[in-house]
Amino acid sequence: MGPVEDVAFSPDGRTLASASDDNTLRLWDVHTDKQLGQPLRGHTDAVESVAFSPDGRTLASAGADRTVRLWEGILWTDFEDLKRMVCGLVVGNLTKDEWQELAPGLAYHTICPN
Repeated sequence: MGPVEDVAFSPDGRTLASASDDNTLRLWDVHTDKQLGQPLRGHTDAVESVAFSPDGRTLASAGADRTVRLWEGILWTDFEDLKRMVCGLVVGNLTKDEWQELAPGLAYHTICPN
């Protein structure tokens, strides 16, 4: 990780985003001080600023590469929020046969409403 250029707290105060000279953004859990997921890559030069949208669902970054990027669909407030987001993107639940093929050994269950 390169030197940090900017930081921003999410509106709920649970997540910190950092913009770095190594062309990445990183998300941090404020309560555990642990990084959330992998660094966000897309800028081709140092990331100089970062900001959350007021609803906390979108992250904006600006870099020395003269680009502004909007990072949408990567943030959610809780598991129910994530379920709503995923279920809105897919056609429906996996069939039992699809589940067995993709998740062998795990008990079948549905997540999205039919």
